[in-house]
Amino acid sequence: NTGYLLEEEIYRVTETTAPEGYLLDEDPTMDVLLKWHEPTELVFENLKKPTLTVVKYDELTNRPLAGASFRLWKTEGETWSETQITGADGKITWTDLDPGIYSVQEIDEPYGYFKDASRKEILLEGGDDKQLEFFNRPRPVLTITKRDMVTGEPIADVKFKVQKTEGATIGEFLTDENGYIELSPTTGYLLEEAVYTVAEIAPPNEYLLSDSNTKQVMLKWYDQTDLVFENFLKPTLIFIKKDGMSGRGVSGATYKVEYESPTGGVTNIVRHVTKCGLIVIPHVLPGWYSVTETSPAPGYSLPTNPTTRLHLAPGENSYAYAQTHEDLYVDDRTNPNSGSRGMCGDWCGYLCSVLCAGNCGNAGDGTMASGDGGAFGNITITNGNVDPLNGGAGGTSQADTAAPTLTAGTVTRLGNYSATIEFTSSEAGRYYYAYTASGNAAPTISTLGAGTACSAGLNTITVSLTTGAKDYYIKVKDAACNLSDALKIVIPAYSATTTTPGTSTDTPDFSGIIIHGGSVVYLNPDFAGITITFGN
Repeated sequence: NTGYLLEEEIYRVTETTAPEGYLLDEDPTMDVLLKWHEPTELVFENLKKPTLTVVKYDELTNRPLAGASFRLWKTEGETWSETQITGADGKITWTDLDPGIYSVQEIDEPYGYFKDASRKEILLEGGDDKQLEFFNRPRPVLTITKRDMVTGEPIADVKFKVQKTEGATIGEFLTDENGYIELSPTTGYLLEEAVYTVAEIAPPNEYLLSDSNTKQVMLKWYDQTDLVFENFLKPTLIFIKKDGMSGRGVSGATYKVEYESPTGGVTNIVRHVTKCGLIVIPHVLPGWYSVTETSPAPGYSLPTNPTTRLHLAPGENSYAYAQTHEDLYVDDRTNPNSGSRGMCGDWCGYLCSVLCAGNCGNAGDGTMASGDGGAFGNITITNGNVDPLNGGAGGTSQADTAAPTLTAGTVTRLGNYSATIEFTSSEAGRYYYAYTASGNAAPTISTLGAGTACSAGLNTITVSLTTGAKDYYIKVKDAACNLSDALKIVIPAYSATTTTPGTSTDTPDFSGIIIHGGSVVYLNPDFAGITITFGN
């Protein structure tokens, strides 16, 4: 039927080529005797060429890993080899291999993992479909959390230094708005299984550096290490001067405040004049202080012992009062009736209303008189132009509604994390700020807190930043709570070849305050009687 006329004799049949993907039989030849009276059928069988699959897993979670590079080669004889990369399922499959002994080894590990340096051998024979499994250990993760010792609130912009205890420095890092730093492959850091030293370098100005500001930790591949650092606020010095008969606060007494160093010696901190009977100095060092009355208030004489010693523990007074000597107000934690200036007492606050009693509000309840009342003898408080800030008995009401105007000055980038900037304000007051990456939308500036004192004229301040160019925004609130427009100051990225070191001059300057007549009183504008002239 096919055109071949075979004889009755012995024939030899040999398979010379196997189908694609199959191996020739080890004995591909058969001899057969053909008979005239019967058909003869020969059956040849082939084994498929072996297949090898490599699977890569995360050793901690057992999930498959993409991106691992493996090399496969014949262990003996041939020099053939091939390299492939695992896919999303963590697999590489080699098909149509020749039988033999093969070696498999990881060449490059997936990002964020340690390499598995092991080499594995496997025997592959016809018909085999075998699998090898490899595991990678994830890199360690180090997190740093910074929070307040008392409130537990996160503290932002705290600088930490991280380095291998016996190796190179990893870098310096600032906590974010959540008081958090993460060093992991996700944030671009491939840490080793080693001992690391984490040191807090610089807390915010109002916080104390913790006694345990340095910690050592052994990082492990199977564990995320969380380090928590806690700080106390610096204490606030609050000194009260009362009239011995009435119990009311005495204004106008001059005091010298000195800090007694634990290592010996005395440091003259500042000279203050009581306001509503108060001296308030926020964020000072803990320890012993001497407060000495050097000049009595008008109508009073110096006491027999004019010096009082007091000790301040870390955080003392700072968690109860949010006030300064310039603006004697408190927050909702101590004055539940706190409100706008002249409207229920956000000017002097709770302590002032207690000390001044009925002269400036409702005695002892933390409230103040409304804007059209309140009198203290025949006192009138005026601004630098002798214009009444607010009329009392016999005064004429004239509100200050002019907001400060701001202009930008020079900028010096001191390093990756700080800069010195200058700005000029038309009025003294308190400044508030926020910054963002250069070119971003202007951030919201909160003006609810105490802010930081600034003077009329040129102000030079040192600010803490993160790396890169920034847009720094400032607002100033004057004594009448008038708020300036936001001033934008562009701060370039740090360049070591062009920056010039600078220092902060952010300390309030009281030398320009000139007092004419009577007692020295800084009170709610409702009070009348003393003329206070600022500047010249």
